[in-house]
Amino acid sequence: MKHAQLLIIIPITSLVFWHSLQFWTLHTSTQTAWLWALTLEAAALYLWTQPRCTIPALLLSALVIAGPLHHTASPILNSNTNNEFNNNINTQLIQSLEQETAAYTESLSSANTANTERLGWQKNIETNNQRISELQQQKRELITNTVETKTTEPYLIALIQALAFLGLWATNAHALKRYTQQWKRFPSEHTTVSTTTETPNNHINELIKKLDTALENEKINQREWADKHNINKRDVSLFRKHNELKKQQKRTASAGSIKQIEAALS
Repeated sequence: MKHAQLLIIIPITSLVFWHSLQFWTLHTSTQTAWLWALTLEAAALYLWTQPRCTIPALLLSALVIAGPLHHTASPILNSNTNNEFNNNINTQLIQSLEQETAAYTESLSSANTANTERLGWQKNIETNNQRISELQQQKRELITNTVETKTTEPYLIALIQALAFLGLWATNAHALKRYTQQWKRFPSEHTTVSTTTETPNNHINELIKKLDTALENEKINQREWADKHNINKRDVSLFRKHNELKKQQKRTASAGSIKQIEAALS
């Protein structure tokens, strides 16, 4: 498919943009959030299409991913932290209730003993029983409200989200780069070169020598040279093997790619 990369670029860009927009909306105004999210993502994607911009592209991509990652991971981590804090308070309250219950139980025991010896302790006994029931009910409610905290799961989820964003963004950058390279080629890229009607064979040999000289002078390989000039690496390889491939009657470099190479060498 000619536009297959768009099936990757559009959904990933939209997903990252939506999460980025949510993050910036929380920290700026709505209008400014749109500008931040759109500008950062557009700038990062642009840098990935440019030669020798890998480090700036990586830095800006880190900023683009940081917002969405914070937006998705922080609620999970904050929730676990809040649960731990509330559970600590509940534990302290339960201990306090147990101590108070023990005191009332001891008082109730003393009242029961005194009541067997002389009358007049019945009201004190009823009061202690009522208070002990109230304390036990409060303890049960605190135990019910205590939430089990998961010490590792929230961090594992955050890690999965981080890896997902990194993987999707790397795929997006690669797809955009390939899509850009595809449209920088000439329409005749799939036609086999004819040395009699399109490009003279002598001229091709001169260009091959010129390319070899350029590689030697710049001290780079053909892959690096292709990236530098935004030319498909396979086209450069086919071009340098032109004579060998022609003898074997195999596909050689296209006329469009030869024109690109010639323009880069001029």
